Amino acid sequence: PYFRSRAEHAHDTGVAIMRPLAVEFPDDAASWPIADEYMLGDSLLVAPVMTEGATSRAVHLPSGAWFPWAGGAPVSGGDVSADAPTTEIPLYARAGAIVATYPDGVLTLVTEPAPDRVIDVFAGADGSFSENGVTYDLKNGGSAATIAWNGVPLPACAATPVAPCATSDATTIRAWVTGYGTLDAQA
Repeated sequence: PYFRSRAEHAHDTGVAIMRPLAVEFPDDAASWPIADEYMLGDSLLVAPVMTEGATSRAVHLPSGAWFPWAGGAPVSGGDVSADAPTTEIPLYARAGAIVATYPDGVLTLVTEPAPDRVIDVFAGADGSFSENGVTYDLKNGGSAATIAWNGVPLPACAATPVAPCATSDATTIRAWVTGYGTLDAQA
């Protein structure tokens, strides 16, 4: 869903899905010369490893809070060293990002998948994500004690998540939901 939404946005605005940091952060002078990092939509920063055999790399993060996709505490903007095992590409979500994906096992190239979603929400700033006329909003920087889908509180997930359920900590929420709707997080 994230890629489909970003493709629709690219079609409507002409702004590419993959774009240099300077397009998203024109006031960040350090972003302008960077040629080996890019934004994937407006919420995800990708920093591929360009040196054979390297297991870490320097990454420039524009100002604000950024969340390592692999997990961990948010990192403040600036230059950081990112671990990069040979099986992973350093990926960061911007504070306020809402990233909707399909559950594992959904084959999106075979048929139109059911509208089941795994929604990752990264607190620390307001954010919004739209798809198929549905908008997910994050207000007031969003850490949550209560997470609801279409007004119904989501139970905590078991070790193997089955929709509907959610997990959260002080800075992130991951919700497994079925169908389209509204995700609410309230402190």
